[in-house]
Amino acid sequence: MYNLLKHITGLGWVAAILLSLLLLGLWVPSFIANPLLCAVTCTLALFNAMLLIALLYRTGVTRVLSGMPMVCYLCLMGMMPALHTLWQSQVAVLCLLTIILLLHLSWRKNPAVQESFGATLLLCAAGLFMPDMLVFVPLLWGGMMTQRAFSVRTWMASLTAIALVALYGWIAWHWFDWTLRLASPYEAFLLRNVGLPSGEIIPAALIVLFGFFFAVCGLLDYNRENVSVQSLFVILTAILLVAGILMFFPPVLFPSAAAAAVCATAGLAAVFFTSHQSLFAGISFLLFLLLPVAVTLLHFFGIY
Repeated sequence: MYNLLKHITGLGWVAAILLSLLLLGLWVPSFIANPLLCAVTCTLALFNAMLLIALLYRTGVTRVLSGMPMVCYLCLMGMMPALHTLWQSQVAVLCLLTIILLLHLSWRKNPAVQESFGATLLLCAAGLFMPDMLVFVPLLWGGMMTQRAFSVRTWMASLTAIALVALYGWIAWHWFDWTLRLASPYEAFLLRNVGLPSGEIIPAALIVLFGFFFAVCGLLDYNRENVSVQSLFVILTAILLVAGILMFFPPVLFPSAAAAAVCATAGLAAVFFTSHQSLFAGISFLLFLLLPVAVTLLHFFGIY
């Protein structure tokens, strides 16, 4: 039993795929209620999980492609029913992960004009689907500073991207009206939920608690990691901090903040689990899997 717990975080691909399939069972109630939207969102979530795998491999967290990030992401997504049919949130996460990859490519690149322009363009494009994603623009500039790639030229490139998307959105809104149709499910969600939905408070709080637990664990190992992993840790922790605040304090910007928190927490969890094989890591991994399942079942049976 001791050896099993100690090495349980060394997941092979077969175990990771089987676990992922089991965790997709948490989506079943959402599939029954709205099969089409749930299928689209689930497909995007699976793609984002694979992109998270590529991100951890590209930044040197793992030396081989590991299925752990996919398990972590699907586990946290499974206990957030409000996100199961909100495909816009997965578009936002897709843009967020791509931006983190661009930030990684901009490390000590001076000037990182193309990366700054591309990352800002993606973030503002995500804002067409989830308008509150625009609050992450200053965080992007902070990320560029931590990468030592921020300068007047990169800032001007970022502002140019903002202006282009703003102009495009204004033209599309006034002449084609398609941005309103894209945003309508998101707007309807906010109209129904002025604050955090009561059924989502416990899983949202659990995601934030998980996130800060793994952030503290990562901080203890911070000086032993290489610069690339340290940079990824800082970016994910900053996203979690901003998203955690937006989820619980008014004005509530819940949908994309929750999706961003899931992404950041899954990334931090995967960094910890792939870097540690110990009894503590094994027990933490079991709790990480079992608590979301328990919360989902309690909500499904109307206990909370």
